[in-house]
Amino acid sequence: MRSPRFSLRQPDLKAVFSASSLQQTWKHKVRVSIRKSPVPDPIEHLDFHVNSYAECLRLERLVCEGSYQPAPARRLLMEKSKGLCRQITIPSRQDNIILQRLSDALYSEIHGKAPSKRAFFEPEDHRFSNNKKENNGAPSYGSFRSWINFQRALLNFTKTRKYVIVTDVANYYDSISYTHLRNILSSQIDVREVVLDTLIYILSSLLWQPDYMPRIETGLPQINIDAPRILAHCFLYELDEYLEKRKCDFVRYMDDIDIGVDSFVEARRILRDIDLILQTRQVRLNSGKTKILTSE
Repeated sequence: MRSPRFSLRQPDLKAVFSASSLQQTWKHKVRVSIRKSPVPDPIEHLDFHVNSYAECLRLERLVCEGSYQPAPARRLLMEKSKGLCRQITIPSRQDNIILQRLSDALYSEIHGKAPSKRAFFEPEDHRFSNNKKENNGAPSYGSFRSWINFQRALLNFTKTRKYVIVTDVANYYDSISYTHLRNILSSQIDVREVVLDTLIYILSSLLWQPDYMPRIETGLPQINIDAPRILAHCFLYELDEYLEKRKCDFVRYMDDIDIGVDSFVEARRILRDIDLILQTRQVRLNSGKTKILTSE
């Protein structure tokens, strides 16, 4: 049963989930990205592809009527080290399309509104283009380009600073609270409520809920698609704002944080402050991976 307010949200839903935009998302992004899935489809989803517009019309109707339900996701474990594993979530084709469309809509609203230009992240772009490489051979688009720019900025610290802090957030994706995430997004940037609601609704539906245990809205599912990555990037906007106002050299790529300082004492103070800021959102720095290095 829908609330009386749903009719006020429908125009925003229809603007995001038109059948034509869903079909373009499938053709140019989702179909390409799921080829990299750990469980590939032997015919590359040809059955869905030949009827893609009819399928997207059905998706548009379900979402705009308020009756869309995510399908049960497949899950597998990928080893990290020492027997520890990362749980990978593989959503259905329809959920992948909806999530990618939401990701594109969210990114269009947050792009250029980050509190700092030193937080490097861009979503993947799966469109085919004749101009995909820079002069040095690195891709000129997407998250890999952002990672290269992050590394270049980090190496420049050694030219002007005596010490470099290298750290990241412990169990980052698994520790993100949806309540804190919503508060950060609503305070830092202006995002249409229906886009954020629908995205969090679907991602929370994809969380692992074993043994009939209650659902706890903490943790972004790790999916080979942009939606959870963009949310994880935005979750640290408060930290970016603090480091920007402190006027220190820093760079961030997702939860990898590197800071250039002039003294060992200053490095320890900044690490203390960062950890306290993160604790207000129930996450912590990874002490095992945190290092204070000399420029050499």
